[in-house]
Amino acid sequence: MGGGRHPRRGCGRGGGPRLVGGCSCCPRVPGEAAVSAGKKRRPAVSPIVPDPVEGVEVKFVIPGDPATKRRHRAAVRNGKIHTYSDPKMIAAQRNVSNHYLQERGIGRPGTKGFGVEMHFYVGTKQRRDVDNYVKLVLDGLTGLAWVDDSQVTEISAKVHHRSGNPRTEVHVYPTDDYPDPHGRDCVHCGTEFRIYNSTNSRKYCSKECMVEARMARNVKACEHCGESFYPKPNQKAGLKHCSAECRHAANSVTTPCEGCGVLVTRPKSWVKKAVYCTKDCFNRSKTHCPQGHEYTDENTYVCPQGRRNCRTCRTEASRKRRAATRKSQL
Repeated sequence: MGGGRHPRRGCGRGGGPRLVGGCSCCPRVPGEAAVSAGKKRRPAVSPIVPDPVEGVEVKFVIPGDPATKRRHRAAVRNGKIHTYSDPKMIAAQRNVSNHYLQERGIGRPGTKGFGVEMHFYVGTKQRRDVDNYVKLVLDGLTGLAWVDDSQVTEISAKVHHRSGNPRTEVHVYPTDDYPDPHGRDCVHCGTEFRIYNSTNSRKYCSKECMVEARMARNVKACEHCGESFYPKPNQKAGLKHCSAECRHAANSVTTPCEGCGVLVTRPKSWVKKAVYCTKDCFNRSKTHCPQGHEYTDENTYVCPQGRRNCRTCRTEASRKRRAATRKSQL
């Protein structure tokens, strides 16, 4: 990125207004258009203008064939079902937002009631539900004209088929028949936030506060090291330790080897048993062979591999082997 130029136009770090679906740092030249993800150009946005919180009356026209709101699509990826929105529908919704911003300018969304009058001029005879046309426009204006689409108390919409000039005419105007939104304190951080009809059950001011509050309720203290940790949803019931190392350390005990005295760490279930550091140390601790003969200097034979053998048992095994050989030769 040589020459001190910013890699993107309108990304938010150059002091310019921020657009819906685009960046806001670089100032836009009047009449200049940006290319969206759908390879469509957006109209230029006028500078920031002050407006009351109650909202303003705005009329604007969106050229082109009107688009409709579509359902989410589903696809199977790696054996799991994922839902996603149609990219063309998202581009059409952003187009509504940018044409509204071009006419009104950047400002705070209103908190009072609103009415919307819409005329959809369709260039074909294709029949589509008028409520799908309306829903896309309302979603495109949410967060710009009003905070929540429950503030829209009046809607007038009409579809005109076989029009020679396809377009969408939208008229947004404020009304006085919507109650003032009341505030509520966030149960996690205490910040006051507004409550609307569709969000009356909200308890937190943001998604981050909701996640932090849920994690705080599920926090546990490790029984071994005392550190706080957040168990997974399927491990909330019986999880007592923060890691596998703490679990192993809590369920182990250190005792001296009964053969040589070296400290050995073993599970607690082995405490009642004799504990040895190695197998050789365990074998050296034996005083009698499996047949009950004592390991004395005269009765012990050490093989080249270093193992002890009972001479009495070896002599008895050789005698039985020679007897079996003589019997087979008869």
